[in-house]
Amino acid sequence: MSKKNELITQQQLDQLKSYAWTLKYRPCTLDEVILPESILAPIKKMVRVDKKIPHLLFTSVLPGSGKSTLSKCIINELGADAMAINASKDNGIDVIRSKVIPFAERHSIFDDAPKVVWLDELDGTTEAFQNAFRMPLEEYDQSCSMIMTANHISKISEPIQDRCQVFDFNLTNKLVKKELIVKIVKRMKMILDAENVTYDLNTLMLYC
Repeated sequence: MSKKNELITQQQLDQLKSYAWTLKYRPCTLDEVILPESILAPIKKMVRVDKKIPHLLFTSVLPGSGKSTLSKCIINELGADAMAINASKDNGIDVIRSKVIPFAERHSIFDDAPKVVWLDELDGTTEAFQNAFRMPLEEYDQSCSMIMTANHISKISEPIQDRCQVFDFNLTNKLVKKELIVKIVKRMKMILDAENVTYDLNTLMLYC
């Protein structure tokens, strides 16, 4: 291999730095998540005051709206014994029988920690999956909470929706958008200050 091929390009270096920041400043707590208070306030009460959550369904047609990030932060702050399922891929009825139900039935591996099943992209599951999923939702609601995300709520059956507290991440209200812009700019300033990067407010606003 030539010396030229061994060297990392400036573009690759910039990409690596970008990935490093993404990991370094990825939200780990509810206070770090950028979402409107109409969503965060009730979630914080559940996690920090009640110390438990009901079945939750987060929905948004747009990717990158914070559904998965919020799910991870909830699990993290609860210190939960959790199992994650990519429901768009593991979407057969056998997943309910071999993974969800056994997890819901067993004791938590952490003392007094709640159990949570996180099903990402539930709208990618089959009708048979959703019909079978109703049983653990009903039978284990006191011992195991379910967090579900979906891009298209119309693809989630009504019986499942009825058993969940639904949060809509489709943020179209102008006041809500303004609230989020303030949070985004504050977060960017914090990161840039921590990394000793100079900036001006007008430039930051271009990214909002």
